[in-house]
Amino acid sequence: TDRKITQEGIKQISSGLLPAGTLLMSSRAPVGYLAISEIPVAINQGFIAMICNKGVPSEYVLQWLRENMEVIVSHANGTTFLEISKTSFRAIPALMPPEPLLNQYAEIAGKLHRMMVENLRQTKTLASIRDTLLPRLNDVQQAMAEQEEQGVGLYFSGHLKKTGLEAYLFRKDSFAEGALPDGAIHVAGAR
Repeated sequence: TDRKITQEGIKQISSGLLPAGTLLMSSRAPVGYLAISEIPVAINQGFIAMICNKGVPSEYVLQWLRENMEVIVSHANGTTFLEISKTSFRAIPALMPPEPLLNQYAEIAGKLHRMMVENLRQTKTLASIRDTLLPRLNDVQQAMAEQEEQGVGLYFSGHLKKTGLEAYLFRKDSFAEGALPDGAIHVAGAR
């Protein structure tokens, strides 16, 4: 992440550095935001962290929490804003299916979760590319409008894998009409 914590800082946190795959739930203001960490994380007192092991997949616990959020919030208290303590949270009974069923669930839900994470990464990458290229394209469009009489253009083509981009600068041929096929272009720049 952009924000980092030092080893000295981690020593000051009671939970220490939590492993990737830790399930996080906000415990106040508001109660109930949920996430599965994709990287090791350090948290503050505003979260309840659950390291799901012993055959219980994080994806199952995440869905169980979503389905039982009303019950969880009912155990919260506070005058300015609701907060659920770790003690109150641990007292809530959880339904655990038989291990073979949990294993089947983990196989299916784990694949779906990984697909969603990858889709989010690609979306973030594409948004970053858009935010980088759009201002440049607007600058080029302005320059093209100023050079319209010369027929200069710019073509972008993007590749999703490794987000390699290509850009071509071209101009319509300015020879006498009929000298080249209609719409012929000359490449003035390449990748």
